Amino acid sequence: MGAGGRGDAPWTAFFLHKLDVAPKDISTMLWEIHDVPPTLLEGLEHPDMWQWEKGEGLDEARVVLKEIMVKNAIS
Repeated sequence: MGAGGRGDAPWTAFFLHKLDVAPKDISTMLWEIHDVPPTLLEGLEHPDMWQWEKGEGLDEARVVLKEIMVKNAIS
């Protein structure tokens, strides 16, 4: 699959194609953070999303995303 195609990467699947790649609470936090300019998700690497898609590292994801939200006053 070419770059940016469906199934190419969880990041692309989630943000471009709006496919669920993580539990609902993590997806909600990702969208809330993503909707605030500038993009605050640049520190998250694709490997994070690959883990989340497999159901791994979800507790750590919640901590990291909540920290980003608190630091940037996103409710």
